[in-house]
Amino acid sequence: MAFLFWSAHLWGFWGGVGAGVLVIGMALGAIYGRYHYVSDIVAGMLLGVFALWASGFFG
Repeated sequence: MAFLFWSAHLWGFWGGVGAGVLVIGMALGAIYGRYHYVSDIVAGMLLGVFALWASGFFG
């Protein structure tokens, strides 16, 4: 999730779209491959957003 926000910030809308495809694909692949539970994926995304917020990325 942090990668998605960073890419959208750096490269604009299309950077965010490309990063979104990668983020969703990696999340679904981790769940499908039974490497992580859904709760792990959600917790990781929330932690990434919190880290960006704590760093002042959102302004």
